[in-house]
Amino acid sequence: MSTIDETLALVKELHSHSIINSDDYYSEKLLQVIISLSTLNLTKDTDSKLSDDEKLLQDEIAKVKRKVPKWMKKTHQYNYQILKAFMELSDNNVERVEVDTLEKYVDIGQAFLANYNNLKTISEKNHGKVFEEIDREVELWEPVAEFIEEKFIEGDKMAQNRYTYDEVKAITKVIVSLAKDEIFLEEAHKDILEISDKFPVHNLKLYNKHMKNRFNGIGTYGQAIASNWAKALLEVTNNDAMVIQALREQQRLYREKDGKSNQALEDLLNGLEK
Repeated sequence: MSTIDETLALVKELHSHSIINSDDYYSEKLLQVIISLSTLNLTKDTDSKLSDDEKLLQDEIAKVKRKVPKWMKKTHQYNYQILKAFMELSDNNVERVEVDTLEKYVDIGQAFLANYNNLKTISEKNHGKVFEEIDREVELWEPVAEFIEEKFIEGDKMAQNRYTYDEVKAITKVIVSLAKDEIFLEEAHKDILEISDKFPVHNLKLYNKHMKNRFNGIGTYGQAIASNWAKALLEVTNNDAMVIQALREQQRLYREKDGKSNQALEDLLNGLEK
């Protein structure tokens, strides 16, 4: 029992005696003390609860800041794949993304739901809360949003210097062959690792789907392609008309949704007309 509780119990006992002795003056004064101590005790309990909630919040933020950089080095993990897919679809958290759209984009089947739920809740055994869901739409959880955005921007800058242009072109040739069903997935996996062991071959199914879309002239928001990879694709496909259509459509969708598109890619496409 705390000091306040002990004092409150003593004052209540004295108040009872004052009533028995018909001492109205002390009865009234002691009642005022009881009310004051009860209010103080309630405030203490509330402050304690707020302190516990704040500690839980700070612990979760620290967990996310500790784990996210590790996820970015273990890109085969579902938690990273879901977060990366969200960052691509949302243009680095500029827009919310529908849960169904995110699930379809990640394309990991039944593994999605459990891993996604772990990324939007605070619990002792969760992956780390990085998402907030509002009306079936996802955005980054505000306390860690800026941290995650900065980490992905850093990752993008590093990725730009990860491959030489010869490696980009060689990898593109393999993915083009895969999309045209000229080789099997296992063969593409092996060929790409021989070109660069840094390439995330676990995402080959996703890249294959994107490439098939481009060969069908389909440009999709959220499937952005860097200008150096687009240049390699155009060279490998001899400026395939459907690929060009898909890239232009992609640019149009980004302008429509974000008010801007990839300027380097725009310059590349405009150069084809000269």
